[in-house]
Amino acid sequence: MTTTESASTASNVSPAQHVIAVTSDAHVAPLLKEQLRFYCPKKYLEQFDEFVKLNDGLPLRMGSPEKEDNPRLSYFRNALTTGGWDVHQRLRDMDRDGVAGEIIFHGLNTGRQDLMPFNGAFGAFGMRGFDNELVAVGRHMYNQWLADFCSVEPERHAGLAHVPIWDPELAVTEVEWAAAAGLKGVNFPRPQPANPAYNDRAWDRFYAACAANDMPLTTHAQAPGPPPVGKTASPGDFEVYTLEIMGESGRTALPQLLFGGVFDRHPNLKLVYTEVVDDWWQNTMARLDDFYLNFSSPIERLPEALRVNTGPYPPTKLSALPSELCKQHVFIGWSCVAPFETKRAVEAGFDSQILWGSDYPHPEGSWQYPRTDDETPMTHLHLRDSFAAIPADKAAGMIGLNAAKVYGMDIAKLQKVADRINSLTFEQLATPFEGPVEDVVTRSAQFCFRRSGPFG
Repeated sequence: MTTTESASTASNVSPAQHVIAVTSDAHVAPLLKEQLRFYCPKKYLEQFDEFVKLNDGLPLRMGSPEKEDNPRLSYFRNALTTGGWDVHQRLRDMDRDGVAGEIIFHGLNTGRQDLMPFNGAFGAFGMRGFDNELVAVGRHMYNQWLADFCSVEPERHAGLAHVPIWDPELAVTEVEWAAAAGLKGVNFPRPQPANPAYNDRAWDRFYAACAANDMPLTTHAQAPGPPPVGKTASPGDFEVYTLEIMGESGRTALPQLLFGGVFDRHPNLKLVYTEVVDDWWQNTMARLDDFYLNFSSPIERLPEALRVNTGPYPPTKLSALPSELCKQHVFIGWSCVAPFETKRAVEAGFDSQILWGSDYPHPEGSWQYPRTDDETPMTHLHLRDSFAAIPADKAAGMIGLNAAKVYGMDIAKLQKVADRINSLTFEQLATPFEGPVEDVVTRSAQFCFRRSGPFG
């Protein structure tokens, strides 16, 4: 991840060398349980062991490749890596893929529930009836573990802290601890019904702490909750659940922060929506501008019947158009971005907002456990497919430089990493991938080689 000028310091260096995989993830294993237990305060050890017992045996989200005759040919082969809990293996995986840096997501947003102590069976998200004290302890344990994990080649990792999001004041304390420990962002879940709305002034100290410590708010794609199962299920639940994850409902915090004046009060605050497999920027920005210019800002011109009683707060007066504020504050962690999407981003001028992601180690992403030792990394094929026709400076931004700036990573150090790992050069990146898409799709990563729409 570098800026345009740093990419130009070596003409044969590809922007892929500066890549930060914005949607990295990990999954649990018995070893991880042992690692996390090390961080558990003594007074909670009994509850931690009970939690592990309750969650033990849950299936891995990525499946079980061991059931196949040749696990490396399995659709679930990404579960073969131990990079979720072994940072040295993770770095080897990154080196092979040519990825210099990454943003790390774990825990309640993705993967196994038992990765986050006291989550899942013990409650999460601060919903009523859950033991928030235990959940807060578990999140701090995880943050301690992640900070140590990221301390190995720290220039390559931007770890995201989980905070007690149900309590804005406790969240401030955790943000400040996490920043001091070297973490570089905050997992920011979609609005939760039991928590204060994100435009509530109760969050001001939290936003100020995130802005002061350069900790971007980062929302991983997520639905309101798990889909109904068994007797509670209804026709279409899978479709509704999937569209909830990827659709506008996952970005409901955006208008709250925008029209709540949060961006104006905290000019250094950043908001990132990640694991996006859709082009929503243009339509959303046009809609927000149109609303602000024709409905919100001049509300006194509306017919009386259309006006809303806003109580003590008059309609928000923003310092700039919504689209202009979002250009300063809002970014897209775009997994599996397709060639028609990168072209559209450049033409429409929002390539500066795009942070490419490999979705390590999920099977739908560009990182794939190699079927053979000499197989070309899928990430190389995907980057060539999606960025070969894009001007080098624009590609450099989307593949790496934008994210380096958003998450405050050291560009010079990333360049040194890039120089020694299996990164693409500009010349290689500009060589289109011409192999049959049908072949690579059979190796998973089907979203990475789309030709139309978010699912095609």
